[in-house]
Amino acid sequence: MKNFKDYMLLAINRQGLRGNNALAREIGINSAAMSALYTGKSLPAESTMIKLAELAGLPKEEALIDLNLWRSAAQPEIQTVWIRLAKMISMLCFVTYFSLNPKPTKANKELSFDNSTFKVCTIDFKHYATFLAFIKTFVLWLFKTKRKANCYA
Repeated sequence: MKNFKDYMLLAINRQGLRGNNALAREIGINSAAMSALYTGKSLPAESTMIKLAELAGLPKEEALIDLNLWRSAAQPEIQTVWIRLAKMISMLCFVTYFSLNPKPTKANKELSFDNSTFKVCTIDFKHYATFLAFIKTFVLWLFKTKRKANCYA
């Protein structure tokens, strides 16, 4: 699970921004709000998290799951459910991808780390984000339905 600072650093580096204030302008929030998010005094709204994920080049669905994990930090039972859900979605995506594409596309890339270069073989998951979006919509529908049912019980 990534934290908010991880998302910020990825977005700043990927977009070539000068710092937190430039990122705040890109996201559409003021610098005071960015400072509160950076220090952990507040959590971002869903729309802010989606913009941040887009700038960081990460799946929006993953960002929303991370956001709900952060929100549930004080409630271990709920956080356990979100962690299990994230694992289930990842496994389901993995199995579905390989059942649809038995021969995944491979791309050789070079990875530099501490002045050393490594050849890395990555798998191109074309359908991963689309499938995660479907699962996220289904889960949100499921939770809304359960919440409404509990209100009338």
